[in-house]
Amino acid sequence: MATLDDILTAQKNGVVAINNISRYLENANTITQYLAGTTTSDGIATSGVIVSGKSGRLVSMSIFSAGSSSGMIYDYLTYPTTAASGTGATATITYSGTASFTVGDIVVVANMIPAGYNTPASGSTLTGIASQQIQYANATTGVQTSPGTVFNANAANSIAAIPTTVGVYSIGAQFSSGLYVILGTNQKIALTYSLD
Repeated sequence: MATLDDILTAQKNGVVAINNISRYLENANTITQYLAGTTTSDGIATSGVIVSGKSGRLVSMSIFSAGSSSGMIYDYLTYPTTAASGTGATATITYSGTASFTVGDIVVVANMIPAGYNTPASGSTLTGIASQQIQYANATTGVQTSPGTVFNANAANSIAAIPTTVGVYSIGAQFSSGLYVILGTNQKIALTYSLD
């Protein structure tokens, strides 16, 4: 015959086991949601920032409109601008950080004043580089009065190409700084992702 202590110990062990199972199931649910994606964007029809300043996992993309040229999804790693000047034909932007730019890269400059230095969301092609400076064709003159950011849409920052075929594509790639999309001509997509 079991003693009262034996019965209480058995009940205590049962409660501990139930709590452990509950924690395990919560962890499994969290991992499943992360892998399956917790957020799906609305239809994206213009190039630009989807997520900024956060890390996570790009789970998949849905292509609603294939378009006539392919686009690209990038890890949105930005660098703050520290100065700007322009000749009326070429802008020279100084930034802080250890970015690696090459002539011919696509650069996105955003949130800078004068706003004329800001590039289209699809970016501008670099025509010159120097230590912590980039140059691209731009008609603006004057000096920076409010800093912005510089983003390099190069192969090192690319996460996935956006094909020109309608469908759902699994990606499963990590990003460290956010998501930036440069769409191909007439493309429309949605992204499913999870944030860390």
